[in-house]
Amino acid sequence: MPAAGGSAGDAERWDTSAAQAGWTEWETRPERVCGGPDGEGGAHHRTVMPYAYKEKIMSFIWAVVAGLIIGVLAKLVIPGRQPIPLWLTVILGVVGGLIGNALAGAFGVADTGGIDWIRHIFQIAAAAVLIMVVTPLWGRRHA
Repeated sequence: MPAAGGSAGDAERWDTSAAQAGWTEWETRPERVCGGPDGEGGAHHRTVMPYAYKEKIMSFIWAVVAGLIIGVLAKLVIPGRQPIPLWLTVILGVVGGLIGNALAGAFGVADTGGIDWIRHIFQIAAAAVLIMVVTPLWGRRHA
């Protein structure tokens, strides 16, 4: 990162030097946070996370959020009460989402123009089937 008030050339030099240094894993590296382009004013160190790792974390978080939404919608379309915990609803929603994506791909409707309503219906239906199968098993185990 360039120092505050640094030029775009400073940012390019900093990024190039980071790539040349091979900073691709979690490492501690200097970061200029104040001073001029020559680095006067000191440097601080921070932990750097590679971009690919950030993508994996965001993909995992998105899968959990999507699983929660799919699982809750699946519970809403099933008549009656499903006494399963929220964490199990999220897991079944994630698995239902994956199964629904596979089914949508098999039917050729995985990617359509606009909102993929058919894919979402497959995801919710798959999660609903999983919840209907797991709920009686969960009920017997915790009765």
